[in-house]
Amino acid sequence: MNAIEFDRLADVYVRQGRYDDAVASYERALAGREQQLGADHQVTLDTVNGLAISYWRQGEYNKAKPLYQRTLAGRERQLGADHPDTLGTVNYLAALYMGQGKYKEAEALYQWPLAGREQQLGADHPDTLAMVNNLAGLHRTQRNYVEAEALHQRALAGKERQLGLNYLSTLMTVHNIGLLYES
Repeated sequence: MNAIEFDRLADVYVRQGRYDDAVASYERALAGREQQLGADHQVTLDTVNGLAISYWRQGEYNKAKPLYQRTLAGRERQLGADHPDTLGTVNYLAALYMGQGKYKEAEALYQWPLAGREQQLGADHPDTLAMVNNLAGLHRTQRNYVEAEALHQRALAGKERQLGLNYLSTLMTVHNIGLLYES
């Protein structure tokens, strides 16, 4: 198998929740990508990011963090701070910090992709609203319920306008509001 095939196989493993298998495949893909394309090529960085996600989903934050940081540095340098791929990596790094209980770092990072998405896509775009929902989740975790509710309600109102009531993302926001009220 070549790097492309290992990368695709790893993506399948991630969708199946088989993260150990995904890690092994991403590592094989990464070795090939680095050899063929170089360490900072965007395709190589996509593989690094996939590997980071696999570690993150297993709760292996100490393995995921340097991979996210590598991806972020490369994407920011090559694509710019407000490129969608850069913002996506920032969002994952923020989630990692949240999982580690580093809430100040997570909040600062969550603000970055939120501002970028608002500027590029508008306040009611589904990608922007996903960032709003992530920030609301952080506030809920910190027991800052007033701020969490305001952000969840903002996300819900925008998703209802843009996507409708029966769209999965809208329903997940309703679920998140329910979790908030249970807290």
